[in-house]
Amino acid sequence: MPPWLFLALSLAAYRLTRLINEDSILDAPRSWVYRHAPRLVAELIACPFCIGFWLAGGLVLAVDLYGISVPLPIVVWLSVAGGAGLVYEFRRVE
Repeated sequence: MPPWLFLALSLAAYRLTRLINEDSILDAPRSWVYRHAPRLVAELIACPFCIGFWLAGGLVLAVDLYGISVPLPIVVWLSVAGGAGLVYEFRRVE
C-alpha cells in the first residue's frame, strides 16, 4: 500500500469514527441506538477505538476489493475532512 493511501485511509477512518462517535449531527440516531440496539452494538458505537477499528478494516477491505480508483473520491473527501478536524483540534488546544 502506498504511503499516501495509508495516510488517506487513516484520516478517513478518523473522520468516520468521529462522525459516528461524537458529532452532534448524529446525536438522534446515536441515542436511538443506545436505547434500542443490543448492548454490544451500543458499546461498539460508544467506544471510539472499537468503532475505529472496524471502520478502518472496512476501508482497507473496500480498497482491496474494489481497487484504489472506486472509493478514492470518498476516501479523499473523508481524509480532507479528517485533516481539517485534526487541525481544528490542535488549534483549539493552544
